[in-house]
Amino acid sequence: MSKISENLAKVEKAMKDQDKKKKHAPFLRNAAINVIRHGLESPEGQTYMSMFASNKSQLDLLTLPSDENWLREAQAYIVSNPICAIITDTQTGNGVKKEELDKVDTKVQDDPEILNLRPKQYNEMVK
Repeated sequence: MSKISENLAKVEKAMKDQDKKKKHAPFLRNAAINVIRHGLESPEGQTYMSMFASNKSQLDLLTLPSDENWLREAQAYIVSNPICAIITDTQTGNGVKKEELDKVDTKVQDDPEILNLRPKQYNEMVK
């Protein structure tokens, strides 16, 4: 059971490990590019954002349109950081207002359906 901010931290930690970064950064970068090309609500968007969500409520926060500016920014940063400048490619959650996210991310019960959406490479990356 993890909050979105905790899931972001897992990926950030993995990308700071040089061996994992070398092996998994191209995967993360290409997955993020596919979200930009196809959109957050697309299957590519759902799969990418499932790496940071543990249940449907969290996945909806990360993929559905929102009137909340901080949430739209969070969605954009989570997707853009892996393909941005060399200094942010390890900081998936850079620019995300985690304190705001934690206020609304109250349902932390894992949902196997969402966990199964995660790309196979995700588990290897964060272990």
